[in-house]
Amino acid sequence: MLELVRKALSHNSTLADSEPSWGSVKKTKLPRNAYADKGEAGKKSTWKYPHHHVVGGEVGDDGFYTSGTMYLHKGGLNAAYAAAQGARSGVEASASVKSHIEKHRKAIGADKEELVIVEIGNLHKAENEEDQVVYGEVYVPNRVDTDGETMSEDDVEKAAWEFLASNKVEKIDIQHSLEESGCVVVESFIAREGWDPWVDGAWVMGVKCIDDIWADVKSGELNGFSFYGTSEKVVARVLVEVAKQISGITEENVEDILPPHEHTFVINLDNDGVIVSGKTDVVLEHSHIIKHGTATEEQLDHRHRVILE
Repeated sequence: MLELVRKALSHNSTLADSEPSWGSVKKTKLPRNAYADKGEAGKKSTWKYPHHHVVGGEVGDDGFYTSGTMYLHKGGLNAAYAAAQGARSGVEASASVKSHIEKHRKAIGADKEELVIVEIGNLHKAENEEDQVVYGEVYVPNRVDTDGETMSEDDVEKAAWEFLASNKVEKIDIQHSLEESGCVVVESFIAREGWDPWVDGAWVMGVKCIDDIWADVKSGELNGFSFYGTSEKVVARVLVEVAKQISGITEENVEDILPPHEHTFVINLDNDGVIVSGKTDVVLEHSHIIKHGTATEEQLDHRHRVILE
């Protein structure tokens, strides 16, 4: 009898009968063909937009899965779709990458689901190690966000109040997966004048994390808050002052790869406030590239959170 089987780790649009949360998927172990942008062979830092997961696999000497069954991950696909539209960095992916993701969406019928993406991620400012609670600014008023828009203090306050009033404290997903992660909002408030280290009028949230997600927060893989929402476009003439260059100091690394250290950095922005280039100084014979507003790129198996004042 001839039996047709699917080759292990083959790229496909098949969903598993049940899938883990996207936050619990170990993306660092995924093979190259699990990414929409495969970058350069042997150079994992160039692989982007993962959207698969592996079941029953073993990891080889290179740190990637070499066996098991690879499935499309719907949560990961949503995350890749959002990131490809510029939700994480403000920069859209290439046409070929977006086409790749869209083919998967059509294959599982997700293209019929409307996703409205508003990305306003800001750096976490504090962590509570014992309780696994992380704090961060959800939105800072009167600052241009990565969607090229901004909100007034009144609008930020209304959004924060509506979030609690509608009982959405458990509606916390990871990387725009639209799947509840198990994390819960335990604090939500508007920062008033002098409430350091928060910006006046900012919406601040404290989220209690489950173990796997807390590990990603500590490693720097997760380093900002973001929300989905809808908005009504209103034509208006405003004067917005946007810095063209920002300098500062990173947080210390949390990995044990190298001794604790920090870097000074300089970031250049365009007229829309989007990062066009950025780099740290050299410390311990290495430096980091900065492409996003919350963290450096990985170098020597570690990275740093970036503090934008």
